[in-house]
Order: sequence, then C-alpha cells, then structure tokens
Amino acid sequence: MNKREFLNELSRRIGGLGETEAANILSYYEESIDDRVEDGMTEAEAVESLGSIDDIVNQVVSEMSLVSIVNGRIKKSRKSSGVWIALAICGSPVWLPLLLAFVIVILAVYVCVWAVIVSIWAAAAALAASCIGGLGVGVIYIVNAQAIQGAAILGAGLVCGGLFLVLLFPLARLCKKIAGLTVMLMRKVKKSVISGKGKEGAR
Repeated sequence: MNKREFLNELSRRIGGLGETEAANILSYYEESIDDRVEDGMTEAEAVESLGSIDDIVNQVVSEMSLVSIVNGRIKKSRKSSGVWIALAICGSPVWLPLLLAFVIVILAVYVCVWAVIVSIWAAAAALAASCIGGLGVGVIYIVNAQAIQGAAILGAGLVCGGLFLVLLFPLARLCKKIAGLTVMLMRKVKKSVISGKGKEGAR
C-alpha cells in the first residue's frame, strides 16, 4: 500500500469525524510517512511501519470522547445535507421519543446489572464482617470458659469466611468482564459514528 492508498483508506474510515479533526489526523500521518521516506524508506515500508489502519482507528477512538465525535459528526451533517436536517426536524416528534426510550432502556439495563453486582459485593462484605466478628466473639466466649458456645460461634465465623473466599474471585472476575464489555461497547459506538462517511459513500 502506498501513501495515497493509505491516506484514502484512513480518510474513509474516519469520515464521520469533523473536518478539522479528520484533517489533523490525515496531516499527521502524511507527515509521518514523508519523514520516513526522507530517512530512506520506500512508501510501502513507511506505511507498513505505521501499523494497521484498524489499530490507528482504534487509537483515534480511544483518545477521543464520544461527545467530541458526535459533535464533529453533527457539524459535518449540517454542511453536507440540509435536506436531511429538515427531515430530521420534521420527524423529531416521532424519532426523538423513540431515541429517548432506547437510551433509557439501555441505561436501565446497565444500572440493573451493576446494582446486582453491588448487592453481591455487599453480601460478600457482610460475610467478611461476620467472619471477623464471629472469630472475635468466639475467642471471647472461650476465654470466659464458655467453650461450647465459643466453638459454635468460631465455626460460624469460619463458614462465613469460607463463603466470602468462594465469592471473592468469581465476583472480581465478573466485574472485570463487565467493565471490559462496557469499554468494548463504547468503542463500537464511537467507531460506528466515525465510519459514517464510508457508509454514506456506499449509497
């Protein structure tokens, strides 16, 4: 892939950004290729040294906020299609409530998932506290010559501690997976907005 092919493909992939942001990114990579060519590389070697376009787009997505991406997309749409804006305004009594309902449903699902996780963490914390308390109270009972009651309380405390350990690692892994899924979904939303130009060009 030569410089022109690389820049054309990158331009298509980040077409949903605002003109200023897209121009800055393209200018940066064009200068990077030129610098490498001046150092003795061929265009193909210079392009290859930059990494894959997928990696570049992923980096752009991770460094830009969703708000700035959407703002750039809106500005671009205003400049390119006044008809679509007029239709969107006229149709807003229909699509706006549907969009709000969709956002609310997604948010409600997200909150419910994390509420369940927080509840499980609260139960795990209660088990840990019961373990510590049971061990302490059990020792006190044994010291006060109440060995049977002390042993029972110690046993209950150890059971609570075991349940806490059983829950701890799976719960930590579940939280990590859900956090990763959240990041992945946000990245996909950003990429779908950024790549809007390519979809429009295909029509």
